[in-house]
Amino acid sequence: MPSLRPMSSFELTDPASYAAPPLECDLVMKGGITSGLVYPKAAARLATRYRFRSVGGASAGAIAAGLTAAAEYRRQHSGDGEAQAGAGFAKLVTIPQVLGTKLSTLFLPSVPLAPSYQALTAWIEPGWGTARKLRATLAKVVSGAPLVVVGVTLALLVPGLLVALAVQGWAVDAAGWGRALWSLLVWLPAAGLIGLMVGGVVMIRRTLAELPRNGYGFCRGLADPHTTPADPPLTVWLTDWLDQVAGLDPQGGPLTFGHLYGEEASAVFRELGLDRASAPASPAQRRAFKPDLDLQMMTTCLTFSRPYAFPFRTKVFCYCPRCWQDYFPSRVLKQLNDNSSEPPPATQRVGGENVPIDLHCVHHRDVTVRMLPSVPDIPVVIGVRMSLSFPILLSAVPFQAVDYNRADGKRGLLEVWFTDGGLASNFPIHFFDSLLPSRPTFGINLTDPHPDRPDELVHRPRGNASGLTPRPKPFASVGGFLVSVFNTMHDWVDGMALPAPGFRDRIVDLRTGEGEGGLNLKMTSRTIEALGARGDQAALELEDFDFDNHRWVRYRTAMGGLSEAFDAMVEARTGYEQLLDEGYDESYAFESKAATQADATATRALLDTAQAWADAEYPATRGPLPRPRPQVRMVMRQ
Repeated sequence: MPSLRPMSSFELTDPASYAAPPLECDLVMKGGITSGLVYPKAAARLATRYRFRSVGGASAGAIAAGLTAAAEYRRQHSGDGEAQAGAGFAKLVTIPQVLGTKLSTLFLPSVPLAPSYQALTAWIEPGWGTARKLRATLAKVVSGAPLVVVGVTLALLVPGLLVALAVQGWAVDAAGWGRALWSLLVWLPAAGLIGLMVGGVVMIRRTLAELPRNGYGFCRGLADPHTTPADPPLTVWLTDWLDQVAGLDPQGGPLTFGHLYGEEASAVFRELGLDRASAPASPAQRRAFKPDLDLQMMTTCLTFSRPYAFPFRTKVFCYCPRCWQDYFPSRVLKQLNDNSSEPPPATQRVGGENVPIDLHCVHHRDVTVRMLPSVPDIPVVIGVRMSLSFPILLSAVPFQAVDYNRADGKRGLLEVWFTDGGLASNFPIHFFDSLLPSRPTFGINLTDPHPDRPDELVHRPRGNASGLTPRPKPFASVGGFLVSVFNTMHDWVDGMALPAPGFRDRIVDLRTGEGEGGLNLKMTSRTIEALGARGDQAALELEDFDFDNHRWVRYRTAMGGLSEAFDAMVEARTGYEQLLDEGYDESYAFESKAATQADATATRALLDTAQAWADAEYPATRGPLPRPRPQVRMVMRQ
């Protein structure tokens, strides 16, 4: 490898620092809500040495992935000359400073949910003591249900007054009334407390009733109609910043996946219809799609209980333009509506006849749902917002799809909810992987401080024998036990990759402590700046990344896994050769007899290769293989 200028020698606010990077890489960033503030400087620092070919993330990592892709697009398509090609990255690094203490203003609750949202967020105010947080919460209970609190309090004072009068023999002179009023003053705190408790219950009930109407979250990402917030809400801010970082005209359409792919790759995508069910299955045909920059984000479909990578690989889900007015800015919807179409007619058998399936929105019966456009025409902010939908804080995004699991005559549109991508895969480090990589895929993993090294805020295993075991997370209470149960369900897939050979050496652990990141929407500007600087440190951990060593580890790992797969093929060879001799079941037949014969010939050659590996006693597995041993297996595409 040629001698490289140290990454630490570049000034991140200078656009010239990003001109003509000598290497290429992919980058995947973990979710973490506000912890995502660590990513802008990390991505920018890496951009001084690497051109990004693929970028991915989940949850808050999806925000950083979208913005990093926007900056890379500007670098590759800047008309400002080489010196200004890095202006997008120079702007990206200012995000922590720009947000400062305004981070919480991006999360704007709907008007009916504002009191309960403000009562909850009072408990994450930095610098507030418990007494002040409690006072703020009680004030929001009063403002959220004033008639209930006052009415219950006054209603409880009436029997208190009657009891006081009865005790003194119903005396109604001035002295008697005075004593009764003093008794009421003693009773007033208890009555007021009961009134507050009842008001709190009422507010909780109203909140639980309103959340489903607001997409199961406090904040949709846009302001409610007829309200004018001082600062742009989340989705508007995201849309604007994606365009600004990409260098696009703010009066034009939003940044799309087609911008990132490039004109040639977008044309190939549309020609092959790679997001249709009939898309080519041939790897060679799929390889014809070579985007300038690939962007993928993880989202979770609660209705189908599984994760999906966005952009979707098939056209299954539709959207209602009127429903989405509450979720996305008008220019984003215009881009969608101008390039989308209504789904093709679908039918079901009723009484022996084909009857159309109703494709009108389940909420707006006068609106026909629309399919998402071809991926190159989809705005990037759609994927970012879908991946970012942290449950309850941010509303889930509604799609609709035909429920083909129902019996004929009962099939229709079903509302399908997508929420935070981090629920099922918070660190999708597998996004751009291959058995034998041609470039590194770096990952930034957000985690807790190390108990023995609390000052070590960034860490990457450097030796092939280090980082073999996963980090334990002890617990000693029922609450800790339940949290660990949730975290295990949530993180086990991603967690298995962290100590794997060929993974651990390219993943930087970035550690955040109490009050940093997570749901802390109201961090101080100093804390936000410190998080951003820590991202810079994380990127510098990759300064001495040894790609040749990494490729050797991946090669040995891949060959070991393939040897096990080939061994299983040898075991099954006799039965499958017989299957090939008998011919294919017509339901899986090729387009011609010649193609069937060609497949049989090629398959026998592959089986011969597997047999040759077995006869040679699998030479790739000799000697110590990287640990822990991986497994090559088939899984569904996300």
